[in-house]
Amino acid sequence: MLGIILAGGEGTRFLRTGCCKPLLKIGGRYLIEYAMDHLAALHVSEAVIVVGKYGNRISGALGNCYHGIPVTYVMQPEPLGIVNALLLLLLLIVIALLFEYVIALARRGTRGPLIVEERRLNF
Repeated sequence: MLGIILAGGEGTRFLRTGCCKPLLKIGGRYLIEYAMDHLAALHVSEAVIVVGKYGNRISGALGNCYHGIPVTYVMQPEPLGIVNALLLLLLLIVIALLFEYVIALARRGTRGPLIVEERRLNF
């Protein structure tokens, strides 16, 4: 199962410290770590974090794997809101699935029917 965290906002209504909400420390841990712990409790197989201006700081804090969960970062170039972040993520998922289909098609050659592995994305 794929877990998604939207962390692209700047938190200007909440913070005036030059930091972002995901990197706010509460109880000695970053706020985004609590969200990742919830994803781990749900047994997600991969986490995607949509980031913005502070993407490098967030990826530096979490890395590419968090407690065994691979983490992928998707950059939202401009902070255009939650709907835009979800549409960007959906577009990237569709491109990845099409890419897998094209590779399967190329490997098929002229032998038999095309069989593409079924992949379910649970949101």
